[in-house]
Amino acid sequence: KVIGVDTTPVQPNVIPPNLVFEIEDVEDDCLWGEGTFDLIHGRELIMAIRNWPRLMEQAFNHLKPGAYFQLSGSVPDFKSDDGTLPPDSAYFEMSQRIGCSGWEPTRWKEHLENAGFEDVVERVLEIPTNPWPKDKHLKEIEAFELSHFRDTIGNVFARGYEQILNGDPNYFQVLLAKARKEVLNPKCTVGCPYQPPHQKSASPDA
Repeated sequence: KVIGVDTTPVQPNVIPPNLVFEIEDVEDDCLWGEGTFDLIHGRELIMAIRNWPRLMEQAFNHLKPGAYFQLSGSVPDFKSDDGTLPPDSAYFEMSQRIGCSGWEPTRWKEHLENAGFEDVVERVLEIPTNPWPKDKHLKEIEAFELSHFRDTIGNVFARGYEQILNGDPNYFQVLLAKARKEVLNPKCTVGCPYQPPHQKSASPDA
């Protein structure tokens, strides 16, 4: 049985028979008993979690002995290794304005170990975010990332920029429009760090 958790009812209607969704906030006290789960997985939670250490502790307490906790997510550190992204780019400004709220994945390993997890494994990949790769595999990744940026990332960044950082929503829309224009330029080779879901943390007594 797989239990999916979200704060709003935006889940699809067609789902596998072993999957159920619960409307819960993972930062609230966990409603399930301690030692319940074989695996807990979280993906792309930047801007959604206010207290990462507490989340790690809750995950640790509600896993069975020897079970695993996985996290994956992108760090909004947009950059260009060959200098084709100008220093006044909207990419850079968005990254700077998001600040520490978007950089928490770089501290996951520390938080996990402090919560009591053992054998913490951390991997960091560089993924393309606009249409510059020539390699077929990277091109497929870029297509997904470009779609993600254009269709959904604005909402994610807007919440963090406006609600967490108290930024000007009108200025953010200008910044976002500029970034969406930049992201279509194949002459800019832009990427960002991504921590894939192989970041496993075995709890003690494995």
